[in-house]
Amino acid sequence: MAPAPGSAIHGMLVRGLEFLASAQLERGEMPAYRRGASGSLEYVSVLLVSACIHDALGCFDPLSMWFEPQACEHIDAPSRARFFRVVSGIRRGIRGFLAWQQDPRGAFRFFGRDSSLSFDPDTTACALTSLLDSPTGPTDVRCDALEPAQGLLGSPAQLIPRLNALRYLVLSGAGEPDGLAAGLEHWLGEEDLRAVSGTYAGTACFFFVLARTFRQARLPGLDRVASLAVPRVLLLAKAGEFTSSLSIALAASALLDFAYDGDMLHEAAAVLGRHAEASGVWGFEEFCGREYGSPALTTALSMTVLARVAAPGEGLV
Repeated sequence: MAPAPGSAIHGMLVRGLEFLASAQLERGEMPAYRRGASGSLEYVSVLLVSACIHDALGCFDPLSMWFEPQACEHIDAPSRARFFRVVSGIRRGIRGFLAWQQDPRGAFRFFGRDSSLSFDPDTTACALTSLLDSPTGPTDVRCDALEPAQGLLGSPAQLIPRLNALRYLVLSGAGEPDGLAAGLEHWLGEEDLRAVSGTYAGTACFFFVLARTFRQARLPGLDRVASLAVPRVLLLAKAGEFTSSLSIALAASALLDFAYDGDMLHEAAAVLGRHAEASGVWGFEEFCGREYGSPALTTALSMTVLARVAAPGEGLV
């Protein structure tokens, strides 16, 4: 898939996808890493990273319920069919890997089934949502250990896991919890949102998960939540809260899911374009568990922002 002459976004998407395909392990896993004592990256199996990459690539996959045709219009016509096949293949491999990691109760562990840790509700919700998004239909995506949808008040550190669980439970037909709007208005009214990030890296993760939950689960009240969340995101952006590729991609994704269409999105896309390495890869950044991330995750999320923000034919300002 040779980049089309003069098409910066096309080239970045193609090179990014080639990197993702080469990074995927034979068993379908997208490898995660952490910084070692020497500063070098050390491989760690973190299922949440694979699930999040599967989710991010959905906008490029015609077989996904999250497919966005306009995001693929940057890929020139001769390359598009192969681009789709590669994306679908990567996501199919991830689902196979995740299905293999599921325990008899339907649950998942943060570091995988060989870990001595107990099941992780957050990883479980995200992995099950990935398995739901299968063109052949899920075989069994239930988890007896995952609690029914609950309200969003309580410990701030549990807000992101509760949102991820809410998304899965609504998509799987479990309904929505009572007190959803009240819970969100409570948290969005907080002056300092750092506590709601929990073990995730920064407030951008909270807004990303919040917006994704409302859009993908098609929850009522999206306009109301957006009216509260978007000004906070824009204010934090102007204050310099989002400077790394990952935080910019997460914040911009939230704005897109909240249907914001302002200059801030084009500025974010331009910065992501400048951050890209010559190979089209965005680097490692911590995402979850306070230290785990993946260049593949940063790349997948940055690709989706570039594709969703700029109209076909536009360059990076």
